[in-house]
This record gives sequence, structure tokens and C-alpha cells, in this order.
Amino acid sequence: AKLRAISLEYRHEELSAATLGWHSSRRIGKGCYGAVYRGELKDGSEVAIKAIDLEALQGKGDCPEDAGFDEEVLMLSKFRHPNLVTLLGWGQHGLSRYLVYEYLAGGDVFKRLHRSRRLGGEHPFHWHERLSVLLDAATGLSHMHNSTPKAFHRDIKTANILLDRHGTAKMADFGLSCTTSGHAGARHVNVRTVGGTPGYKCPLYERTGRFTEGSEVFSFGMVMLEVLLGLDASVADPQQPGGIAYPITEAVAPQCSGAIDRCIQRLDSTAGWPAALGKELGALALRAVTRFDERQRPHFVELVRAVRGMTERFRSGTAPAPTPTTAVGGSASTPMLLQVAAQQAPQLPQQQPSTAAEVGEAAPSRASALAPA
Repeated sequence: AKLRAISLEYRHEELSAATLGWHSSRRIGKGCYGAVYRGELKDGSEVAIKAIDLEALQGKGDCPEDAGFDEEVLMLSKFRHPNLVTLLGWGQHGLSRYLVYEYLAGGDVFKRLHRSRRLGGEHPFHWHERLSVLLDAATGLSHMHNSTPKAFHRDIKTANILLDRHGTAKMADFGLSCTTSGHAGARHVNVRTVGGTPGYKCPLYERTGRFTEGSEVFSFGMVMLEVLLGLDASVADPQQPGGIAYPITEAVAPQCSGAIDRCIQRLDSTAGWPAALGKELGALALRAVTRFDERQRPHFVELVRAVRGMTERFRSGTAPAPTPTTAVGGSASTPMLLQVAAQQAPQLPQQQPSTAAEVGEAAPSRASALAPA
């Protein structure tokens, strides 16, 4: 009853007709909860329909009992923003539940990054497109964190950033999301089960179960590094403890001295990053993934302003020096002035892109089920 009061309920017959009877040709993704289908409603609107099989979820400890169904309807009905995916409504039939979203034809950023590396330059993902994605995603998340009650996504990763046909990025998959108690001073939540994806989860959150804006900023910092470097946050590797390797952490060693230099050396050459921009954005990302003290991490509104400033300066062809920031990977109190040329800096020498490891069934769940395959 509470869902009907806040969101449109679709009849099962209408959703079945929209997907040609849940035909396999309309399936665009799958997860532990079920599958996602591309549908066409009777008014001609294209939609993405997440079909959740509650019976199949019984006994699966890696998924919430209802795959976050109620929480996602409540969250997306409350929070409306151009950089958050739009929930059009929901449906139910027996032990099946359905979430109906706007259809985003551009797919997810994780697949977009992989496609740009694997196809010999046929589908480039240029630096200015990547920077725009980071600005869009940070803006949507900042909206959530500066609302009352404060809202947390709890599974920020490139697979949960979707693109429309024009390249606008939107945060998606709010099945793990939650809000604070509602009063203006509430800044964190305590959770019983630590959710999220390996490689993106904040270590402090994993250890304490206390989730804050800083926890989300850490995850977004890993997204920034992934977009900069073209490396995965985590991949399946049976030779590693827990069966998972962490390419970004291994390549950059964010907590160690010299991290910014290693970051610059590993910039994804297929993106054509201007050297000065790579250095400035890399330093911001490294601040976000500071491991031991959340107070050193920027807030989302600071991330938005910083990335927007980079977008305006580098897209216009001029890049005045930014204000001093804090060195990451060395002493936390050491000031580091990033020297940015007055004109757009030359690109770094081209390097061969790293070959991304294939993610098998044992890998952390990565590809967004809402994105076209």
C-alpha cells in the first residue's frame, strides 16, 4: 500500500506485453536477483524492466531477501535529479517483483571503458567524455548527500553509472541504498551487513560497519582512478587471497609515497588525457581514497566544484594553476602545488593500453544489469 501511494504500479500483463513475453531477445542483463529486459510500453516509451524472482533469492546470502525492491522504490520516488536514473514505476505478480526505469541506451561506464580498450580504437572513450561522466555522477551523488535526510548509495562503481544516448551519466541500482534518521545533524548510518563491491568498498566501513559520506567518497575515488587509468578496481584471480586481485591498488599503491607519479605514468593512453589534467584529477582521486582518516577526504560538493572547474578550464583550452591541495601517498600535512600550464598541456607519450583481465563467474559482480549488453 505504501508503494502505491508514492509510485505508479504497472499491471503484470502490460509489462509482459512490453517485453514480448519476457523474450530472451529483450534481455539486456542479469544478476543474482533475476534479469533486466528492454521493453516498449503501449505509449511507445522505451523502458528497462528489472524482474526480481523472490523465490530464487531464498538462501542466497549475497543478495538482500527482496533484492532491495522496497528500498529502491522508496529512494527513487523521493530523490529526483537529472543525474539519478528515473524510476517510472513498479509491478508485482506472485513471487515476482518488477522495477520499471527509463531506458538508457548508452550502457554502463564499466563496459564503455572495456569496449574502448578492446576494439582497436573503433569506439574511443575520450578524456573529455570521461571527465563529463565524473562530473555528472558526482553531481547526482552530491544531491543525495546534501538532502535531508541524507542518502547513501552504498554500491558506487562504474557498472552502476549509466549513460543515455547523449552521453549524460546517471547513477543507478539503489538496491543497497539507505537514508539517515531524518534530522539535520545525522551524518552516518550503522549497518548489519556490509554491502558493496570488492575494490570499491571503503576499508573503514568494512571494518566498523559505520557508513558515512566519506565511505561513499572513497568508492567514488576508486571510480575516478578507474576512469583515469583504464584499470579495473578488482578482477577474479584464483592465485590471490580470496580469489580477487586489485589492479588499481597494485599499480598505484595509493597510500604510499610517489602515488601521484605512478598515477601519471599509468594514465589510459586511449583516452588522450592532457598531462596537466591527469595530474590534477589524479591528485583529487588520491585524496578521496585516503585510507586511514576520512577527514582528509573531500566532500561530494567539493568534488563537483573541482571537476567542474577542470571541465571548464581544459575544455576551453586554458588551464590556470589550481589552488594548493594536500599531497597523497606521503605526509598528510605536506602541501603540494600542482603546476598546471597556462595553455592545455601536451598529452603524455602514447603507451600500450593494459590488457584487462577477463572477469569470470567468480569475479565480483560488475556489469550493470540495467545497461544494454
